[in-house]
Order: sequence, then C-alpha cells, then structure tokens
Amino acid sequence: MHTRLGPGRGRVFEQVKAWSGFVVEEDTVAQWRQVALKSLPTMWIITVLGSHFQQDKIGVIRLEGETAVRQTFELEKSNLRMLDDGGEYIQESEGEIYRCGYRSNLSQLFDLTFCSVAPGLEGSLERISRFPEFCIHTQYVDVIHGDQRDELFLGLSKPGKLYASRVKFDSVILAPNVTSFTVASGFVIYTTTSHDAVFAPLSTVAELVGGGGVTMGAIEEAAKDWPQRKVERGSRIITAVPSTMSLVLQMPRGNLETINPRPMVMEVVKQDLDA
Repeated sequence: MHTRLGPGRGRVFEQVKAWSGFVVEEDTVAQWRQVALKSLPTMWIITVLGSHFQQDKIGVIRLEGETAVRQTFELEKSNLRMLDDGGEYIQESEGEIYRCGYRSNLSQLFDLTFCSVAPGLEGSLERISRFPEFCIHTQYVDVIHGDQRDELFLGLSKPGKLYASRVKFDSVILAPNVTSFTVASGFVIYTTTSHDAVFAPLSTVAELVGGGGVTMGAIEEAAKDWPQRKVERGSRIITAVPSTMSLVLQMPRGNLETINPRPMVMEVVKQDLDA
C-alpha cells in the first residue's frame, strides 16, 4: 500500500500490485473452498484447501518477488478445514486437529511433502489435539508469557459452545452460550446470548486448558474475574482493532457500530506507560 505516515499534501497511499493469478493447478475437477494468506519477510504463501473426488487436496502458491511456485498434495482425509492463516493446522469433521506443516519450514522452502499419504512416503497428518465436536469458527493463537510459548486453539461450535484446546491437552468449554468471538489485545473476546461482551485473558485461558481435569465449575469461577460489558441485544463481533482500542460489532438490523471497551483501552495505556 505504501501508506504515507508523515504530514503534507498528496495521496495517503499508493497501491502497487504485488502479484495476480488464480490457477493453482490445471485441474478442473478439484473444488477449492478455503484460502489462507501468510506473510513472511521474503515471501507470501497462499494456501488453498478443497476436494478432489473422495479426498481433500491442499495447494500452495509461494510468491518470491515476481516468481510463483505452485505445489499440490492429496490428503488422506476429507471434509477438512484450515484453522490458521498459514494452513499449518487443519480440523477434521469430527473435531480432530492435525498439524500439516512445521513452522521452521515456512521460513525456508514451504514443503508439504510429508503431508502426502501416498503409499511408501514417510509421515502423514499429525494429530495434535481435538475439539469435542466440529467448530465452524476457529482461530489459532500463539500465547507467549515469559519464556514459554503455548499453541492455543479456539473453536465455536454450531450450538454456541466456545472451546479452547492446546497441543496434547483435552479441550475445555470456556462458555456454553457464545454467539461470536475474536482474539485481540491479549484477550479472547466473545459475545453471549445474555448480551455481554466478555474479555478472557489469553494467559488465563492457556493455564485453564493446560491445568488437567479442569471442571466447568472452575472455569465459571475464573470467569467471574474476567472484565465484561453489556452490548446491544443480538450483537456479533466483526473484528477488533487493537491499535485504535476498538471493537466492531454488527447489530441484528445490519448496521456496524464501534465501541472502545475498557480492557482494550487499558492494554494500550499499559503499553504506553511501559515504553
């Protein structure tokens, strides 16, 4: 975008086309249904997921300058869904979570050959966690506290249960009556059927998931200390903008409204004081 940050007259930004294209492979049979975009220091990675006969197929376009390298691989399962913006984590129709790549490979050559399940090839999709049921809206988050890094998976099921899961840990239900959620400013922000917006600290959520045998009562007790505020009846989260301390909600009648919740404002204030 080449956004101009300084004062003066002239254009605020100058758009420059980085790349354009649409053909993942010359295969009209595959039906692509999901796309993810990941930005790295020296390249862009576009990952698409779709169906090919009775199996799912994943396609990767690696953009380095004006060069585009395409790869496609057939997976051993069907009805899959990508969880993150890099296509590294995939959810199965029963809620199982698989790893389809390793983060270290993304900074080098994005190579998914170990995801192939053709006979004789080593490796396949690696099961690392699970949701109790398929979740329509999912999000992957890196939670870093101190020297520790946790991989946290969040999922919202059709009945409205918000799940949190970590690698090698059983998932927990954060709330049973959720209508939407997002992650921003160090919080899992979700709206409920009782018309509340709740701000659950990411570090606390990660500890609850990794605690082992955490009951719903323990989560409800912890949730009493989570900041919350009332929102208009039927509001759903569209996005959060941490830099402007704002949360964008969609009303039942369709209009969008922006609020500035206290937890998001205080997070920016603390960052400014610590700077």
